[in-house]
Amino acid sequence: MRKNFARYLMVFGLLTATIPAAKAQFSFIEPEGFSIGMNFGTTDLWGDVGTQSFIDHYTNGNYTDKVCFTGGMFGRYTIHPAAVLRFGINYGSYYATDAWNKDLAFGAKFVEDDSYQRYLRNQTVLTNIWEGNLMLEINLFRFSLSSNSNLAWRKFTPYFLLGVGYFHYNAKNLLVDPTGSYASKWVSIYDLNLEGDGWFGTNNRSERESRAGVQFPLGFGLKWDIGKRLNLGIEYLYRYTMKDQIDGVSGKYIDPSLFDKNLSAQQAAQARAMYDRSYLINPVISHSKDELRGNSSVNDGYSSVAISLYFKLKRKRIPWWAL
Repeated sequence: MRKNFARYLMVFGLLTATIPAAKAQFSFIEPEGFSIGMNFGTTDLWGDVGTQSFIDHYTNGNYTDKVCFTGGMFGRYTIHPAAVLRFGINYGSYYATDAWNKDLAFGAKFVEDDSYQRYLRNQTVLTNIWEGNLMLEINLFRFSLSSNSNLAWRKFTPYFLLGVGYFHYNAKNLLVDPTGSYASKWVSIYDLNLEGDGWFGTNNRSERESRAGVQFPLGFGLKWDIGKRLNLGIEYLYRYTMKDQIDGVSGKYIDPSLFDKNLSAQQAAQARAMYDRSYLINPVISHSKDELRGNSSVNDGYSSVAISLYFKLKRKRIPWWAL
């Protein structure tokens, strides 16, 4: 009897010793080391073109007429279950149009209303963006390393992202022929210089804006452990930039004769057709030199809502926080 009791006591002791260890081993979604993944999602452009408010952007009746996408690959290095370094590259298309203000414009009380002026401006832009990001990922449920932590045991966690990146953009404007002699087409507008930046005789920028620069990503998301090494997540990421020409609109209207003086005949014809398209909304409307075309005091940004999937590489070394 004593021998059996001793055996039971020994088995119980071993179980009580190993269960917390096993719990600690499997309670952390992020083991130390590298993981690789990919992401894919939809995009939004936040500039002068489009609606003024966040709500109007997503609730206008034409928002889903042209949905654009982004995708990329990334690597991660887990320093601690709560802190991960993430580095990746993405490519995407970003779209905005002043036509999103149509319903608001028809409900406007005065022609000076912002929604009516945006609708009347009638600009449409498609911007392609390459970017590289280095970000810190903060997992909110992974700060406690205790095996008794209910949060650490959960298979999902919310997280925040912040960091720095570099991007290159190429803005295109929709060239429309009102006579119908050719189909509408997208034209790269950097060389057309629709606001005459750097040209003599304008009151806009003293030189053209570079198409590459620094951006600062900030976002949040949720992710789930769907296997020992596989993780699925969804995240929103906004990039604040130091640029204001991502959508091709920033400053004031210029004298259209400057296009003939500074561009080839073909480029000048395209620039005149795109820089002021208000006549397509109201044939009697045209803008004079130095009338506002955009808001140069607010920089542009862009965002994405993406699904991510990543695989955690196996590592035999015991992580430092488990020692």
